[in-house]
Amino acid sequence: MKTGILGFTTIGLAIIGAACWLGSPAVLGHGGGGHGYMGGGGVYFDSTTVTTLSGTLSEPFDDWEMWGNGNHTGGGMHFELNADGGKKYDLMLGPYWYLEENGIVLSAGESISVTGSVVEPYGPGFGHMGGGDEDYLIVQTLTAGGITLQLRDAEGYPIWRGGPGWDGTTWFDPDTVTSMRGSLRDNLGLWSCWGDGNYTGNGMHYLFDSKEGETFYTMLGPWWYLEEEGLTLNTSEPVKLKGSVVDSYWDGYDDYRYLITTEISQGGKTVRLRDNYGYPLWHGTGWHYYSPAYDTNETGSVTGTVVRSRTRTHGRELDPGFELVLKAGGKRYIVYVAPKWHADGIGFAPAKGREMTVSGAMVARGKKTDIVARRIVVDGKSWRFRSANGSPLWIEGAK
Repeated sequence: MKTGILGFTTIGLAIIGAACWLGSPAVLGHGGGGHGYMGGGGVYFDSTTVTTLSGTLSEPFDDWEMWGNGNHTGGGMHFELNADGGKKYDLMLGPYWYLEENGIVLSAGESISVTGSVVEPYGPGFGHMGGGDEDYLIVQTLTAGGITLQLRDAEGYPIWRGGPGWDGTTWFDPDTVTSMRGSLRDNLGLWSCWGDGNYTGNGMHYLFDSKEGETFYTMLGPWWYLEEEGLTLNTSEPVKLKGSVVDSYWDGYDDYRYLITTEISQGGKTVRLRDNYGYPLWHGTGWHYYSPAYDTNETGSVTGTVVRSRTRTHGRELDPGFELVLKAGGKRYIVYVAPKWHADGIGFAPAKGREMTVSGAMVARGKKTDIVARRIVVDGKSWRFRSANGSPLWIEGAK
């Protein structure tokens, strides 16, 4: 048994590092996905690989940090499964408290049955506690000791609701959601915020002075999401916010309580930011990068010739994206590939006139169609950029 990368301490340090780099709280009010390692940041739930397995539990791993519905819920169970047939899997289960509240206490040697998504280790050093030997199984349903417990829904999101953070704090509390009127002031800088399974960094973070006289740190959302919804914030106009009020939990940002915003209204425009459990409604496409949403119901493949490549930035505070203009069958397609830094890092730079096949989500824009690339094949070499559900595969290199 190996130790390291998925341990509680390692992830905690990674989060602290992110906070220092951005100069502001990196994880406040994010409402992470709970899909897998780092809430979907390294191992992604894939609904196309769901299977049912039976077998015997081997030794448990160290603690590893997990996200629930809007909150950190650290101390998750993580076992190795010796499946019937001889193959081994790393099980990603759920928080200790959730399983125990439902009558399940697991131990090595116990026979169980699980249904979940089989995913490969993200890459060297990101697999089974740093080893990368076994596939993961992100568990939806667990049967043990005569009890069947659902852990995640059909899309891989946790069924457990809330719970304490790793240090006992609450990150989003549905019971404290309230509405307030007041004004925004003091843009406090950028902070990383999570979307559905992905980073979508550089979110808005303001001070909010309520009419009742209390000041809050208010967590909003990414610039690009609010702008796409038609809202550009103005600190000189009154604003109405709805969200969860929780005690401060970040050193240096502890002068006021936090308002994790679920809905914002200003200038006659209302935008929903999170659902009733704190899940963000924006769908991320990678750390500090934007491309159209990946719709798994609208996928296809196009073979054509590169007309040109280009670098474009969509919205404020976002990394430049690498895009291709592809000509196929008399039509032109804009292909959204990845952040420019990722394309450069892997050496992806197809020349003008190069023939390629692009597979991914087809995005209709009037009479034109764009493609959000999942896989691109050039001269027999396959380049993967997203998983089957559209989650970016460059997160490991996010910086």
